[in-house]
Amino acid sequence: MIHVEILGEDSPQTRVMTEAAWSAVQRMGIDATVVQVSDRQILAQYPNVCGAGICVDGVVVSTGPHVRPEDIENLLRWRHPGLCG
Repeated sequence: MIHVEILGEDSPQTRVMTEAAWSAVQRMGIDATVVQVSDRQILAQYPNVCGAGICVDGVVVSTGPHVRPEDIENLLRWRHPGLCG
């Protein structure tokens, strides 16, 4: 199972990113969890993330406004090359 975290303060941007991540997971038909992480103590574990970020299986794969499901699909494929095909 793939674990996707949307990192950042609870905001419209992170909520849109979370919905886009869910959409990407559903479109790809993969077994994954998607959670929005806004707890400051947990966010402090990712000091290089300013604003919103996307973490896949414990690795930050992107920071910034990746809100399209297609962008998140590409990040998932990059992190898990076996999903390509």
